[in-house]
Amino acid sequence: MTQPCGVPAPSWIGCALVVLGLAFLDPLSARVMAAGAAGRQDVAKPPKPDGQPDTRSIRDGVYSEVQAVRGDKAFAARCALCHKPEQFTGAYLDGWDGQDVSGLFEMIRTSMPEGDPGSLARQEYADIMAFLLKKNGLPAGLGELPSASTDLKKIVIGK
Repeated sequence: MTQPCGVPAPSWIGCALVVLGLAFLDPLSARVMAAGAAGRQDVAKPPKPDGQPDTRSIRDGVYSEVQAVRGDKAFAARCALCHKPEQFTGAYLDGWDGQDVSGLFEMIRTSMPEGDPGSLARQEYADIMAFLLKKNGLPAGLGELPSASTDLKKIVIGK
């Protein structure tokens, strides 16, 4: 007598386990494929256990190399007339220790470029911040530094 999958009774259990396994893995595969289709390399992280904060450090690879390259170009075009990237390394970044990235992002966005603050797209400001993180020797990761304030509040500047 055959059971589901057209195989003898003892083997249909293995078939069912394979089907269940594929059903379990499919949502993860869908996220990976969706991330690839969108041209992004980040994949949704699993939720953290209850009681743990949903924050990361700038040392956790919060920007991508590609984003830092875009930020380098944007910095050269929009910031380099008045600033050198080295102005924003070392002691400057240390002054933001313990604060979330959204504070620094909003300060830059609302005050730069001088004479025309807020004139860049949020993504351009995020790209410039990614470039400055790279200039500070911070590691790149797979995902891009976000431009939304709610997401930036989850990234802490610190050691």
